[in-house]
Amino acid sequence: MDGLGRNVQDWRNHYAFLKALPKEQHRRLTGSWMGKPQYDPIRKVWCGTTDWMKAVPTGVAGYAADTWENLARPFQGPASPPAKPGR
Repeated sequence: MDGLGRNVQDWRNHYAFLKALPKEQHRRLTGSWMGKPQYDPIRKVWCGTTDWMKAVPTGVAGYAADTWENLARPFQGPASPPAKPGR
């Protein structure tokens, strides 16, 4: 028997990967609908991707930029206390 059984759930249909779309957006991801053209590749990715999938790369990029900034700076020791007046 090839592939998975009929009753085995596919990982691609997990709730974390599902996104409810309005009918027009859903139809335009795969073809034209009501005289409107099919979405271009950029809009397909934007409309067909869940919000968390859009946020994760942004967050990773922020952490990477912060890490790069911290590593690129020369090491600075702790700040010295301010000098007391009169000494």
